[in-house]
Amino acid sequence: VYYGRGYVQLTWWSNYASAGVAIGRGLDLLFEPQLVREPEVAFEILAHGMLTGGSFANGRKLADYISGKKCDYVKARRMVNGSDHAEDIAKVARRFEAI
Repeated sequence: VYYGRGYVQLTWWSNYASAGVAIGRGLDLLFEPQLVREPEVAFEILAHGMLTGGSFANGRKLADYISGKKCDYVKARRMVNGSDHAEDIAKVARRFEAI
């Protein structure tokens, strides 16, 4: 029931519960996991994790990797899923940045 959903592929029941509480929805995501697919909810989870290091982000904040002159897209992948496809994702991020 608690498989990967949303923009960051939220998994495990405990992450659904903590993400819901963190974004002000109480245990709604635990009782209705499909809510994570809704764009507004998925964005709230993504933004909260990237800003605070909570929920999916393993305690890591986006600012730990990208801030001011510091920009490490490869290591930023650690927020979501270790280093899985980190260089591929970094290449896409660099193309977006160039645009």
